[in-house]
Amino acid sequence: MRPRRLRGMLIGLTLGAGALIGLAQPMVAVAHPDISWHTPAAGATISGVVATGPACSVHVDQTTSMVDFYIDGRHIKQELNAPWNCPFDSRDFSDGAHTLSATASDDDGHTTSSSVQIKIANGAGSAPSVKSTLRGVGSAPLSDQEAASRVRPFSYEHKPGNATANRTTPTRTQLDNYYAANYWDGCEWRRDRVTGNFTGTTDEIIQWAAHKWGLDEDVMRAVAHKESTWRQSMIGDNGTSYGMMQVKSTVHRRTYPLSQKSTAFNVDFYAAMQRYYFDGCATWLLDFGSYRSGDMWGSIGAWFSGRWHNSGAESYISAVKSQLANRAWGKPGF
Repeated sequence: MRPRRLRGMLIGLTLGAGALIGLAQPMVAVAHPDISWHTPAAGATISGVVATGPACSVHVDQTTSMVDFYIDGRHIKQELNAPWNCPFDSRDFSDGAHTLSATASDDDGHTTSSSVQIKIANGAGSAPSVKSTLRGVGSAPLSDQEAASRVRPFSYEHKPGNATANRTTPTRTQLDNYYAANYWDGCEWRRDRVTGNFTGTTDEIIQWAAHKWGLDEDVMRAVAHKESTWRQSMIGDNGTSYGMMQVKSTVHRRTYPLSQKSTAFNVDFYAAMQRYYFDGCATWLLDFGSYRSGDMWGSIGAWFSGRWHNSGAESYISAVKSQLANRAWGKPGF
């Protein structure tokens, strides 16, 4: 008589006084989170801004702890809680066919992905507003080229002394040295998107970085005024902080000398750090206050104080708000 298999278990034969031979452990299936697309439907045509809400969403099961959304492999959003929505600006992508995909993860690291084919159709002249404003938590940065295409030409140079640094972009070797500083708490992909790959006037560089990282360009102008009055040659904190945004070399490892030599790298790095705080990467700040994602002013204060809404941060936030209200960069003689 042969042993037989039932649902992965080998059932043995009994011999004599009940001895059992050939017994194997049952096969245990590994559960993965379930995910399926709710909207958009396969083949749907998308245009303009897909706002937060049911226009882009997935269904997941209760084991899911995180969903990452992608268009053609480019990360556009991460959600840690329901509703599992994926707002994005379709004008960031070319007209035509695209793959919208989502990956659900559980706390054990198991993942399941699902995708849907969509068509984007915006037509000529459909670029987003030329002024950069704050994008939502988890929004992926634009490519260097996409950000550059949104910059409004600004031929007047507020700070002629920045000219050489404004024309300087990092070499591959310099960037590799910077990338080797592995300290972004699981958000290294943001660190690795800092390139400084842009040249232009000082205002155009601010615009470029703001568009790239989804920040309010006027707030960035105000921070730059507070930090250096837009002078890339500025050295502060007893010779440890450099450039427009005063990137501190003793805190932000391997940013120097690029932070001094290249205006675009300096501002690009600052903008990436703002997304690091804003998107919830700086979980170590929980030791110093009620840190949370989505707080723009908290993120700006943390750049100065390294803490979350402490007295130093609040004083700095107040000073930046004053610069934003005053808008010195728009006045004669700046």
